[in-house]
Amino acid sequence: DLLRDLDAHWGKSLSRLEAWRKDVAREFQPDCILNLTASLSSRLLARLLTPAKGELIGFGVDNFGFGQNDQPWTAFLQASTRKRGCSPYNLADIFRKVAGVDHLAPEYALNRPAPEIRAVVRAELDRALAAIPEITPQTPCRGLAAFQLGASDDRRRWPTGHFARLGEQLWRELGYIPVLLGAKSEQVLADRFAQQAAGPFISLLGRTDLPALAAALLETALLVTNDTGTMHLAAGLNVPVLAIFLATAQPWDTGPYQEDMCCLEPDLACHPCPFDGQCAFEHKCRQHITPEAVFSLAQSKLTHGAWAWPGGESPARIWRTMRRSKTEDPAQFMDLESLSGHENQDRTQWLRLQRLLICQFLDQGH
Repeated sequence: DLLRDLDAHWGKSLSRLEAWRKDVAREFQPDCILNLTASLSSRLLARLLTPAKGELIGFGVDNFGFGQNDQPWTAFLQASTRKRGCSPYNLADIFRKVAGVDHLAPEYALNRPAPEIRAVVRAELDRALAAIPEITPQTPCRGLAAFQLGASDDRRRWPTGHFARLGEQLWRELGYIPVLLGAKSEQVLADRFAQQAAGPFISLLGRTDLPALAAALLETALLVTNDTGTMHLAAGLNVPVLAIFLATAQPWDTGPYQEDMCCLEPDLACHPCPFDGQCAFEHKCRQHITPEAVFSLAQSKLTHGAWAWPGGESPARIWRTMRRSKTEDPAQFMDLESLSGHENQDRTQWLRLQRLLICQFLDQGH
């Protein structure tokens, strides 16, 4: 809003901006400002809000208005955001480095929704289950599996038909019923799912705010998702995540920041796609990971409590999120363990070399 005012009348806008800054300063006087966003407007705002004797961490501007990065990891965050074809670190770990808190334990735990919110969501799910004719004493519902059908980019969205086939397998073979989650704007995906579904399901699309979405996730045994905000919410609640990374998405940099989550990416030489180019293969990665492969992993987690690939050729590179010991990795960065025999691939070894060498360079030998 303040930036938009600049186009209308810059003089009045600057006056309003200064009044707003004074209001903020009266209400809250920070010891430091942490800015993780490299845009010019964010840099200026961070400088504006930093007290005279305070500290600005991350992205700022110098006295002449030029961009200023306070340390090597901040510069790397900006460079790797612009060129992310082969990013070796989870973004959350880069944020920790920029903020200077990498010496602290890397715990990721979100607050759980209030009991009354959970009760409302549980009651809604119970009503929906009671209305499903397929549930009988002979074919009981053994649990719920959350599905996030949407993604920020259609190229990064696993086909709705694959989700429908997976839902059918979960119900027929394990007795689990899919619960569709997402925003109201994704209703078209739920409609497609309904047209292709051969088993029961529940849709909560457009009916949950953020606390209710968290409550819904806590009622499920796992979440099958694209690379989405719902994925990170589930990880913060420690709900098992089975995430599919397509097109430009890759688990090394935007995977769930929680141990023992499962990530899949197509086992294709062209994956991940470059951010600044067009796909020359008609987005074949979207079809490459089969519902049967995803079901096999979901089945192992739901029935045995652990992610496992049964062996044989996999259409995906399958990873389990994990951290190495403090002796092996003092920074305790999020790491990936291959469940599909892809650890010795050239690309994996190249990523591991980058993780080692870039870290030594940015930490300036420490």
